[in-house]
This record gives sequence, C-alpha cells and structure tokens, in this order.
Amino acid sequence: MFSRALGALKPPPNLTLSQWADSYRRLSAEASAAQGRWNTDNAPFQREIMDAIGDVHIRKVVAMMCAQSGKTDGLILNTIGYYMSYYPAPIMIVQPTVNLGESFSKDRLAIYNDPLTYADLILNGDPEEYLKNVTASCGLED
Repeated sequence: MFSRALGALKPPPNLTLSQWADSYRRLSAEASAAQGRWNTDNAPFQREIMDAIGDVHIRKVVAMMCAQSGKTDGLILNTIGYYMSYYPAPIMIVQPTVNLGESFSKDRLAIYNDPLTYADLILNGDPEEYLKNVTASCGLED
C-alpha cells in the first residue's frame, strides 16, 4: 500500500515537447489525413523547434517556415496540449485578425473544450474510463 501511495506521488517522467507529442498526441480523422498517433519523425525538422518551445531556458523561438509545413499541428497544437496536460502553464495564442482567431478557436481548439474528445485524442485515454474518473473525483459516481 505504501509503495502504491509513493508511486502516485512520483513526478512524471521528464519529457521534451516532441517526446510528449510522440507519446500522447493523437490526430483525428477530421484534422489530419494521417489519423492516429503523432510521429515527429514524419517531419523531423519540427523536433528541434518543438523542443526549443518547451525549453524553460529559451525565452523566444523564431521559425521561418514555408506554407503547409506543419506549423499549426506540429508547433501550435502540440504546444497547447503539452502545456495543458503535462507541464501546466499560462499560454496565449494570437491570430492576425479577430475572424482568424474565431475560426482557429472553433475549428482547431474546439477539441480542448470537450473533455471526452480531449482525453481520447490528446491523452490517449478511454472516454468511458475518463468519464468514470471525472465523475468519481467530483463525488458523482453511482
């Protein structure tokens, strides 16, 4: 019993942003032609950028990239998931116009507002198990 209690207090493994994405990020059929587990090896040039974004010692990351090179999924959405689930921290996303901001929020971030979908696609959780754990932690279990 004591070993289980101490195991629960053990900090999570030290993961870089790209390692977190490879372990926990899932791509939905709606968001990607390559549905399933995220694999940074499909776009290896993103690894260093992602890891720089997740490095607490680096204050600013600038990336000059061509269009359609995976910036939204690889750099923005992986970063959001990392800082929401693994390394909680304040985060702000800025878009060039209000219309683009609203569109991004509705089309790409809507998943983060649905806990069951978020658990399924980002944390690789079982939605039924997730719901059971949430209701139990809130004192709502049967």
